[in-house]
Amino acid sequence: MSGLGFTHWGALAAIAVGVSFCTIDYANAKVTASTSGLGNAGNITINSDSFSLQDGAQITSVTFGQGNAGTIKVNATDFFTISDNNSNFTGGLFVESQSTTGTAGDIIVTSPRVTLNNGGTLNAQSASGNGGDINLQTDLLLLRRGASISTTAGTVLTGGNGGNISINT
Repeated sequence: MSGLGFTHWGALAAIAVGVSFCTIDYANAKVTASTSGLGNAGNITINSDSFSLQDGAQITSVTFGQGNAGTIKVNATDFFTISDNNSNFTGGLFVESQSTTGTAGDIIVTSPRVTLNNGGTLNAQSASGNGGDINLQTDLLLLRRGASISTTAGTVLTGGNGGNISINT
């Protein structure tokens, strides 16, 4: 899997990633902003006409330390699609906290057409802190063939509040 990643190990925030293109089509690739220290993971913002993740491609913001995961924001003026046909990796947008103190970030998608297909995923989760929110602004939302939108927090032994899912049409 090809990838682009920014990891932060210290006390300051990780770098923010911003991308603007006419068409973005990732297949079997990964873009990540993460932190393992006190600082927060960076935000990822993508502005494009069309946006497509395919074959296990992932965009993630994650914290393994005391900091918080960043926000993933996608603005696609034509369409936004995640179609996962890869049995090795789940394709989608992921914000998560794998620490006991950090919180998951948010996922914000704005596009007239949002399609999640073949297990395509939007996921905000936290091991024990608060889960992130997922906000969709779209005219048409299509979920099919095992696609999912989910926010979770905590496990059986730890607490946490799940995030909110907002779909505005």
